[in-house]
Amino acid sequence: MVILAALAIIRVYLVGYDQGQLFSLVQGNGAYDNMFLHEFTHDIRHAAGFPCH
Repeated sequence: MVILAALAIIRVYLVGYDQGQLFSLVQGNGAYDNMFLHEFTHDIRHAAGFPCH
């Protein structure tokens, strides 16, 4: 049960709050311009109520 809760928290972060931070570890500052996770999950963000623009 604790593992499922941790995975849920990670998913909320990835979908709702990541603005390039995750990929910046590998790509550097270019990740903030591309925001791959943001673009991939864009409609999910809106459906979940996360504002993004």
